[in-house]
Amino acid sequence: RKALTLPASAVLHEGGSSRVFKVNAQSKVEAADVHIGRVIDGHEEITYGLDVHTRVIANDVELLEIGDPVIVQEAHEGTSPLRSP
Repeated sequence: RKALTLPASAVLHEGGSSRVFKVNAQSKVEAADVHIGRVIDGHEEITYGLDVHTRVIANDVELLEIGDPVIVQEAHEGTSPLRSP
């Protein structure tokens, strides 16, 4: 089956809920609540809350605040933080 996965470093787990930070059209940080499925080899399956077109921040997420401006750098082949195998 196909699955949407993220590196575990992109997902914050707090009090029974999970969230990721994504980049909106104005290049600012937004939070998105997600549901997690399987966890395999350092990646977490996202079963609800994102689609394959969402730009997700994969590193240093604990330092982010909602509304922070970001500079988007596209991931290189094989290092995409959001993938659908």
